[in-house]
Amino acid sequence: MAGAQNGGIEVKTTLILLDEVVLVKVEGVVDSLSSGRLYDILVRAVRTGMSKLIIDVSAVPDMTRAGVRGMVVAAQMLRRTGGKVLFCGASPATRRLLETLGHDQLFAFDDPLPAALDALSPGVLDRTRRFAAPPPQPEAQSANSRWQISA
Repeated sequence: MAGAQNGGIEVKTTLILLDEVVLVKVEGVVDSLSSGRLYDILVRAVRTGMSKLIIDVSAVPDMTRAGVRGMVVAAQMLRRTGGKVLFCGASPATRRLLETLGHDQLFAFDDPLPAALDALSPGVLDRTRRFAAPPPQPEAQSANSRWQISA
């Protein structure tokens, strides 16, 4: 996780690799103060070689014109190589901002996050759940049963 100070508010980003998808979760206000760090993180995510990127902005209360730059550059880089970018959790204000700036054609919007993941990598959640599932618990033993341990 990475963070940048933004007028007392820390902007946090978390990168998660799921199959062939890079998920970047963004938390905090995305504006001119946080855009440089976010730009670096998104470009680095694209340079991993993965062709599918989800930007989760569900924890972004506000985004300004200057804050959009990194997202636009990452989307343009992926488009040149045939990749895809999905926005998830975008507020109506964020969608309007992207439309006003003419960048809404660069991004597809899919809410919520599970739908976005399934759109870019069908079945990734099932595979991830199987991998991350806790091991099965042993069945409860009665007071009369004994454990046998073999060496």
